[in-house]
Amino acid sequence: MNNYTMAISKELRQLDADQILKIKQKDLNETILAKLEMSEKLVTEIINDWSKRKLFDKYCTRQFVQDVIMKYCQNRKELMKTFKIENGFKNGS
Repeated sequence: MNNYTMAISKELRQLDADQILKIKQKDLNETILAKLEMSEKLVTEIINDWSKRKLFDKYCTRQFVQDVIMKYCQNRKELMKTFKIENGFKNGS
């Protein structure tokens, strides 16, 4: 994974279930996400983290997680501020 994708992974692990559902409800926009590497590794890491923390049962599908990742990345600055998410590039990233 590239540095941007690793930072996104760290940030997504800070979210709680309510925050994730709010992100999921957002509309996709026209923003092109050139830095995002939507790899199987990224999706699997997030699924495993959210499952381990028991955030979702039936919702933690690949498509659900991919949608949340895309919408989070498109609105990253706003969501980081709103949800007080620590920047994933900190601490050696």
